[in-house]
Amino acid sequence: MCVKKGGKVRTMKPKEGKMIHICMLGGKTYKGEVKDTKKKESKENEVLEIKENQEIEFTEALSFSETEATNGLEVTYTVAEAGISNNNRRYFSKDLESQSLKGLKMFMDHTYEADNAIGKITDSWMEGRRLKAKAIIKNSAKHPDVVEMIRDGRIDSVSIGGKGDIRVVKEKDNTIEEVSNLQIREVSFVGIPGVARAKITKIGG
Repeated sequence: MCVKKGGKVRTMKPKEGKMIHICMLGGKTYKGEVKDTKKKESKENEVLEIKENQEIEFTEALSFSETEATNGLEVTYTVAEAGISNNNRRYFSKDLESQSLKGLKMFMDHTYEADNAIGKITDSWMEGRRLKAKAIIKNSAKHPDVVEMIRDGRIDSVSIGGKGDIRVVKEKDNTIEEVSNLQIREVSFVGIPGVARAKITKIGG
């Protein structure tokens, strides 16, 4: 409007992050509205909450091929995968890559009594975006049929137990829990998987 009437417009910055247009017309000056120069952040990926040192569980289904180890049944499985799980938790490759699972015990259903231990992890490694592990599983007095149940598919899922920090973010219409500083403390066999790919992928060497 100012220019159309033959005036000139100058832009002034009265302070950091602000600006104002000034119209000079007919020997007079007219100030416009003070505006922000910083772009407003999108509400997508908005941080809603940060929770530190939380108990973390991540459950995967098992798939396997079979071989018998000399001192038990050797199984290879996916422990966790970078990305968003079925329960809307995001795991990052850098956290999975930092895990060393060798020597961790395996339990049934995250029950940590000594007589509920049914195996031990012998190796772990990254395979693409997936954290993989190998373990030796044995029957016990409390769980005398665990090896048979793995073979016939009655046990087909694993779940991690550990701690980490959770950052709750809003992404479009979804609320995502981003897990960081993950510390896996144990892996359990469970009945229902939270993520489809946490499966036994091999039985045997």
